[in-house]
Amino acid sequence: MKQLALFGLCAIAVAIAGSAALLAIQNASPASLSLFGYESIRLPLGLLLTGCAGLGAIVAAVMLAFGGKRR
Repeated sequence: MKQLALFGLCAIAVAIAGSAALLAIQNASPASLSLFGYESIRLPLGLLLTGCAGLGAIVAAVMLAFGGKRR
């Protein structure tokens, strides 16, 4: 049962990575991110979204590691 859950998790990760790669290929036009009055450099949309998703995953992992409930 544990192997099936690991396979499902890997399948989801591969699907998300494939979708990000497809998005990066199809949307090569540069875009910038504005947040609190600051604007980032112009990057391809797929790269910008992938970077934001990666940064969000890192922040979520740190928050879970330091702020998660302890049993």
